Amino acid sequence: MFRKKKSKRERPEFPHDLNALGYKIDDEEQRLRTINGELYVFEVKDRAYNEALYDKLVELVSEYVEEQLRSKYNMVKMILPIGTSEEAVHTKIYVSSDYLTKESMIVFIPGLSNKFGIWAKRSMTEHGVKDGSVLSYTERAMNMGFSVVVTNPNEIYWHKNKPTATKTPYVTVPENDSPEVHVDYVFRHFVIPSAAQNIFVVANSYGGYSFVEVMQKHFSELKDRVKAVDFTSSTHSIDAVKSYKVKNWIREHCRNWVVSDKKLGEEVIDPRFGCVNYSGGDDLIEYLLRTCESETFSYFHQRLTAPSPSSDSYVEPEDISETELLREAEAILQQGGVEIQSWAAHVDEDGWGEEPKIQNGAQVATGQPLDTVKVRMQVYPHRYKNPFDCIVRTVREESIFALYKGMASPLIGIGAVNALLFAAYSKFKQIQNPFNDELEIWQIALAGAGAGAVNSVLASPVELLKVRLQAQYTPLSASAPPTLKQYKGPVELASHLVSTHGIRHGLFRGFWATFLREIPAYAGFYAGFEYMKREFGGSHGKELGVGQLMAAGAVGGVCYWLSCYPLDVVKSMVQGSEKPLERFYVLKTLRSIYRQDGLRGFMRGISPTIVRTIPAAGATFTVYEFSMRALNKM
Repeated sequence: MFRKKKSKRERPEFPHDLNALGYKIDDEEQRLRTINGELYVFEVKDRAYNEALYDKLVELVSEYVEEQLRSKYNMVKMILPIGTSEEAVHTKIYVSSDYLTKESMIVFIPGLSNKFGIWAKRSMTEHGVKDGSVLSYTERAMNMGFSVVVTNPNEIYWHKNKPTATKTPYVTVPENDSPEVHVDYVFRHFVIPSAAQNIFVVANSYGGYSFVEVMQKHFSELKDRVKAVDFTSSTHSIDAVKSYKVKNWIREHCRNWVVSDKKLGEEVIDPRFGCVNYSGGDDLIEYLLRTCESETFSYFHQRLTAPSPSSDSYVEPEDISETELLREAEAILQQGGVEIQSWAAHVDEDGWGEEPKIQNGAQVATGQPLDTVKVRMQVYPHRYKNPFDCIVRTVREESIFALYKGMASPLIGIGAVNALLFAAYSKFKQIQNPFNDELEIWQIALAGAGAGAVNSVLASPVELLKVRLQAQYTPLSASAPPTLKQYKGPVELASHLVSTHGIRHGLFRGFWATFLREIPAYAGFYAGFEYMKREFGGSHGKELGVGQLMAAGAVGGVCYWLSCYPLDVVKSMVQGSEKPLERFYVLKTLRSIYRQDGLRGFMRGISPTIVRTIPAAGATFTVYEFSMRALNKM
């Protein structure tokens, strides 16, 4: 009836010495073994005793790691906060003796719930102390000529006159009272003041979050000095990063190794982190740092010898209010409308500035600035805050004529492209109904899709030349590097592409992206216009006035872009880059966009596109409709 209350067993006390405990670390494999040479194995029976023994062994191994850092790698223990004695409440880190003067540095940020210097306790016991701690990474880093900083985000609590890794709220170490505050302290007092201009970071688990917090606080001081970061199973989230500048930097400089059943190094799609993710080749988090070590140092070596990606794809914006951006952008666009004639004089040097062609290309000329904004926001994700920022910075950094880059290509080709498009559209309508009866809307869409497919043959090279020229960043300052090889105009660019890559891989680069875009685009284009035309015309099919035709055409233009915009982003990224194309490049680019920005990435630059298309499409369909009426009367 009455049960004897179980007495709580006291936690056993162990001697503070490996040999006294009956264990040793062998010199050859750095494995934890018994004195008899047997590998350490955690015993499930008598769990409380063995957990206490395990914790004691981990503590002693951590001290062994410290001793190795001092004796073998000549590293120095630093007491934090700076100026505190070892008798006071403190924590510690280890740094290379030359950390202040070396040009290249690696910072190690472990995850939580470990003693100092240990990446993963399980890896340490199963694969060896060297592989489960910072020792292996430290040795490789020093062999490559790096200085090393080993942070200690775990031992930030003070209990019984010694630092501890527990999360129990005992006394916290001053100025190091949380993992992220500790990492920030280390960067402020050791990393940033050093001479290192090539800084690399390995951050495990919560260490990834701590580092991202540091970057947000000290972005201006670190953005050019930190060359690459490898996360392992990071806990950071890109949604928590508010600055688009930092988001872009993370995308360009960071990688995240994750648990996956894929082979080591295969890409894993996960947009939560805002950077590329790779499989660590194992299904246990504890093994990631061990399996990825060689990949990490190969990547760091590559980034040490290669130019920083920020110089190719990122230009830091000035801080400017949204209201100022809007006002300046409006002034620029108004000025652009006045200066189109001046621009025509410039482009006439390429031989396409005759008055009839400029008149026929009025649609292109008036809409070109917003089209350039769209393309730049697609090709260079996160470089600009919004379309107004893109307009202002383009003009400030390059001049107003930069908004009209690439205009020659569509001006030359618009006549042929539109002629082929409308001819193909009429032909596909005739095929479906040779007696000229009114077609259903779905038949109109089908005819538009067919016309788009045919039109892609001419549209693809025209778009390629336009996009490539629009993507050229040509700064007024000679000290700022251009983003791509500079070409004076479409003729020079086309000649280079054909001579270097041939017609198929040069002039028709991105053809399949254009082909896939044009099919839904023109299905929506013609279906939207025809539907609104019938709505305005009523049941009698009366002829519409200019205003109604403009409105119907505007709807058609909006339907065009809503039907194809994600594929247009893909096309711009493919055609705006000089990287060689791989097989299935459309699918791979779609995955890359989703990985970087999620679904929002497929809508980059859509607002200036919609603004531009309303008058442009309205005018196009109005001219087309009145032309058809005139032809029918002949």
